[in-house]
Amino acid sequence: THIQPDTTGDPDIDSVTFDWTLLDNARDIAAAHGKKLGVSIAWGRTAPRWLYLKGAYKFQVDPADNELNNAGFDMPLPWDPVYRSYLFSFIDAFAARYDNDPTITYVVITGFQQRVENRLVNMIDASVAITDAVTSNSGAFGKVTSNSAKFLTRAGASTIVGKTIFDNSPGDNDVSVFREGTVVCDPATTPGCPAAPTDTTVYLSKQVFVSAGNVTANIEEWIIGQGDEWKLNQQAIAQGYDDKPPLKDEVLFEKTWSPYYPDVTSGFASTRAYVPAVQIIMDKWETAFVHTPVLLTGQIPFSDANPWGVKTEGTVKQYLDRKPLGGYMVASLYALCPGDYTGVRQVHTKPKGDQWIYALNKDEVYRDAVCADGSAIPPFGPQRAHDIAQGSWEKGDSFMEGYYPDMATEDPAMKAAWLEERARFSAPVPTATPTPTPASVFANISTRLVVGSGDNVGIGGFIVTGTQSKKVIVRAIGPSLPLPGVMANPTLSLFDTSGTLLASNDDWRSTQEAEILASGIPPAINKESAIVATLPASANGLAYTAIISGTDNTTGIGVVEVYDLDASADSRLANISTRGQVGEGDGVLIGGLIVVGSDPQNVIVRALGPSLGEAGLTGALSDPVLELRDGNGDLLASNDNWRETQEAAITAAGLPPASDLEAAIVATLPGSPGGIGYTAIVRGVNGTTGVALVEVYGLAP
Repeated sequence: THIQPDTTGDPDIDSVTFDWTLLDNARDIAAAHGKKLGVSIAWGRTAPRWLYLKGAYKFQVDPADNELNNAGFDMPLPWDPVYRSYLFSFIDAFAARYDNDPTITYVVITGFQQRVENRLVNMIDASVAITDAVTSNSGAFGKVTSNSAKFLTRAGASTIVGKTIFDNSPGDNDVSVFREGTVVCDPATTPGCPAAPTDTTVYLSKQVFVSAGNVTANIEEWIIGQGDEWKLNQQAIAQGYDDKPPLKDEVLFEKTWSPYYPDVTSGFASTRAYVPAVQIIMDKWETAFVHTPVLLTGQIPFSDANPWGVKTEGTVKQYLDRKPLGGYMVASLYALCPGDYTGVRQVHTKPKGDQWIYALNKDEVYRDAVCADGSAIPPFGPQRAHDIAQGSWEKGDSFMEGYYPDMATEDPAMKAAWLEERARFSAPVPTATPTPTPASVFANISTRLVVGSGDNVGIGGFIVTGTQSKKVIVRAIGPSLPLPGVMANPTLSLFDTSGTLLASNDDWRSTQEAEILASGIPPAINKESAIVATLPASANGLAYTAIISGTDNTTGIGVVEVYDLDASADSRLANISTRGQVGEGDGVLIGGLIVVGSDPQNVIVRALGPSLGEAGLTGALSDPVLELRDGNGDLLASNDNWRETQEAAITAAGLPPASDLEAAIVATLPGSPGGIGYTAIVRGVNGTTGVALVEVYGLAP
């Protein structure tokens, strides 16, 4: 059911008002009967139509590919910032209502496919019927001509050259248009191939059958305006994503990529757009749901025939595996024959779910027609319920999903079998020995600000304390922010305590591309900047400064952020202090941090302005106001003038602001193994503007 109304006629629809009635009813019914729910939320093809009126990009899906009933022929794309902003508002509201609900045991996350279990584009791009196809032979080569369709030329999409083309016209082989194994040829690479294809003609390196009458040729994927994978890649190219083949060690792909596909030279832009977009959306789900497991399904974006698309599956899974409540729901479950039981259950540290592939009345549910010991598979009945459950139990599944008729049976013997299995699955499960959780630390610190020119560039400072060097990635983000007025091309410079330049970067692929990719968190847009560095630490802390500015003195909203890439080192990010322009609306100054660990973290957050002016800075904010919010955006504390609320605690922390008009908050922030995010927002009293400093210091317990 739609949680929000779906309309195409009202551009002023309230897109953050949700009707939870049906989901609440389902939960209440389940709870009344002692049942549990797993909830899957679908976006993509079923996204509300008003989303496009709000400015989201509308990707037109080939009507021939539409396998969804009552779904539109268009969908948003996961890297579109407008789409993500509305998706994220929904995730926040959904989590606020249902996270930690005892009846809802897991949530299948989505937002980057056509629907819950679909791919971003269809598993196999459906063929396009060309009813006016004219076929002819030319010696060892043939050609197909059509006035109603435009074929991709070699210059337009080199990926079609050398690919097999097929014809699934109805009838016997004598009416087929193409011989088996026919491929598109290129005169530059295929000896004897005729002239290059035109818009209306494609040449084939094997003969085509000449058929009388009006031939219907079904050409897969290569029609301009019809091939979804090609169109998707073109859209990603237009958004600035690289289409070049991956580096050997690029984290978007397996390291064995290059030797296996040396002749594939394009089609990579959509993957480069997809992977970081999926990671951002998964981060949002995992941050919002701090109690309820979030499971991934349908993580392969493209068809199995698209090798670079399939290669992204492992990358996406590995990213989710870092999350404490992140897991997988896959359709891979088969029944085990009684003689094949091992009695050994796998142990997983993360949630895992399985869907069985066939209904229990299908013999294919056992994968083979006979059992491994040579005996016949059991007939349909209670034994099959035990056998499918045994397969799930031995795989160590936390959750098991099956076909509704199998689970809703009224057969007394089947019901007894399911009750028996329910009791078995409810028994305590052995767990892996947990890794000791260190004291809570800042895993990521970031600030969003208006970046000006001259003295008004963005200046982010942080301190590294400890006995070992700390490996970090520092990023300057702009174009990928889902906001108006963002920086078009941020540059980044990193300085040490003495002011010595350690490194600088304009476009992140220009200097440390391999290292940045290996970090797992490359910027989403090539024009954004990043630096990977291993920074010395000391017991009292060594300070570093990151400066974000615009190429050619351009300005706009940007983010400077630091990520800890080596949590095992005996050092940590101790605090952040960022100086920037405080404006109105989206131009406020926002400092962010993530607290990782099982222990709470004591902090003091400060917003300074007047003391900057007293130190000689012109245009300082005269009276800053400070807010501290949690990851859901809920207000934890606020302060205008620091002496008004927590004067004793702020003074005891040893960091009272110099001016009484400046703001400060002392707080104890809970952490978690996967991290909990917080933001500090600096505004000016009565909408005033100016340069301010936002700081977050970690305090001793």
